[in-house]
Amino acid sequence: MGRDHTDMLARVLEALKDVKLSNLTKAPPLQRLAWRMGILIPPPILAGFWFNFFFSGIFFGVLWGVAMALFYLFVMPSSPRTVLTILPFAALLAGVMFGLFMAFTSRAQASRYDLPRWQNLVDDERSGR
Repeated sequence: MGRDHTDMLARVLEALKDVKLSNLTKAPPLQRLAWRMGILIPPPILAGFWFNFFFSGIFFGVLWGVAMALFYLFVMPSSPRTVLTILPFAALLAGVMFGLFMAFTSRAQASRYDLPRWQNLVDDERSGR
């Protein structure tokens, strides 16, 4: 990861230090993993609504779909045709519902603690403020 990314992440985490939320909420493991790989993505509490909706919705929908497919195929053997026709829609619905929940929750927490948006922090960092 570049020095500028490391500096920015350190400032962001320092700014979130006084927020009375758990460290998992401030910087979840998935974001920390991305940061270690050099991918600069915002923590959910600073991200925009649509980023949180798509990022968490897609992640959850795929994981839930795979888990349910394995469950139905190995624990409750039924017609594979039934699993293959219904499961994608169920995974899509689960992803949309979870994505909406996470997006609304993150925006509510950011408003409650009067936190800036990630893009504002990036713009400030680029302009040298």
